[in-house]
Order: sequence, then structure tokens, then C-alpha cells
Amino acid sequence: MKSSIFFLSLAIAGMSIISCKKTEDNCSCVEPPLPPSHWKITGISGGITGGNKALTTDQQNNVLTMKPNGQFVCTNKQTGMVVNGTYTMSDFASIYGNKTRIVFNPVLPMLDNAYHIIVSYAEGTMVLGDNMYDGYSTTFSIIQP
Repeated sequence: MKSSIFFLSLAIAGMSIISCKKTEDNCSCVEPPLPPSHWKITGISGGITGGNKALTTDQQNNVLTMKPNGQFVCTNKQTGMVVNGTYTMSDFASIYGNKTRIVFNPVLPMLDNAYHIIVSYAEGTMVLGDNMYDGYSTTFSIIQP
């Protein structure tokens, strides 16, 4: 009788473990703030050496404005060039884990790729990665308009 109760308890415990869904407690899927937000590149790092890459004058002068309706405006404060477009965000299984992928259409003039992974977002800083080993990460800081 004791062995039957033991095996029954073991079976119930086993089924409970199997039926549990694993949740992503460390999911870092994030989105930029809802009101229009203004961003400026403050750093680029990575590549094979893992070091910092010097920002070009063009990169330093671009301001990215992201609107909650999925629209963006990228304005170069030096040349006056304006790029209007859209961005979409979705969950993505990246080399960084389950993160948010952000796709810019057209490609932002200060970035090389159409899509990036939001590696982190905290306290007015957003880091976008290019989802490649030995790739680059671009740090944006929120600015006042």
C-alpha cells in the first residue's frame, strides 16, 4: 500500500512538472516610450575588436524622432536632410535571446541594416544590436526636442 501511494504521488508530481509552462522571466522585450521620443546616437561599439567606433559627423548630427503610430522622422541638424519612414517591432529569437526586433523602412541613414535587435532599454538609453556575432551595438540616448 505504501509503495502504491509513493508511485501515485510520484506520477502526479511528474505530470505536474510536465504540464507546467515555462515562462520567460528574463524576457527583455521592450518598446520605446509612447509619446514621441527623440534619440541621438551616443556610441557604437563591437566588431571583431570589441572596441568603440568613432562616430561620423553625419551620425552625430542625426536626430531620430519615433512616434507611437509607427512613424519616424530622422533629421540631420547640419545638412537639413530629412528621412521619413515607418518602424515596426516584433518579438524575435535573436543571438541575445528572445528580444524585440525593430525594422526601419527605409533604413536609417546612420545605420547599416534595416533591422536591429533592442538589446536593452533603460533610463533613457536604447542599445540596438545588429544580430551578428562580432557585430556592432549602437547606443542611442533620449534627448529633449
